[in-house]
Amino acid sequence: MNSSKSKNLFKGVVTVDKYGRNFITYAGVPKGTYYIGIKTTEDYYQVKWNFTKVSENSGSTRAKAKNIYKGNTKKGTILATQTSKNADWYKIKVNSSQLVKLAFTTYTGGYSGGFRISVYSAGKTKAFGSADFYYGDPADILSLTTKINGIDTGRLQKGTYYIKVQKYGSASGFYKLQWK
Repeated sequence: MNSSKSKNLFKGVVTVDKYGRNFITYAGVPKGTYYIGIKTTEDYYQVKWNFTKVSENSGSTRAKAKNIYKGNTKKGTILATQTSKNADWYKIKVNSSQLVKLAFTTYTGGYSGGFRISVYSAGKTKAFGSADFYYGDPADILSLTTKINGIDTGRLQKGTYYIKVQKYGSASGFYKLQWK
């Protein structure tokens, strides 16, 4: 809950099953004071939290997209207070036709939603590919390729490409994006 205890920022965060296994969930929040509410029918429960400061350097719009260079990793946060209209933007510049792999790892929580990563060609307003990541499926390597006349070339053509990271549903947390 927020500092005034008037708004639940993150519903349905996590449950622990009857076999005693622990579940970990993540929530992205800006600096501040927060409260945790617990509702349970169990006689015993335990809560532990850790805070990880994530320094991010993303663009807030496509025009302000930050460069990712091959081999580099960017980190970002998706806050519980954000809407799906907010997004983090990055761009890659491919100097010659090649297979481009993006490793995307999420640290999210909640039972409804996750993070969506979409890729756009320069000058295009429709993504040529996107993938969703959620609590139960937090990471993958995306292979970016271009289709010419409907045939997959197995490579991404020379040019500039934009990467949009946003939330869908009620997810929040942080992520890592690396051009491998």
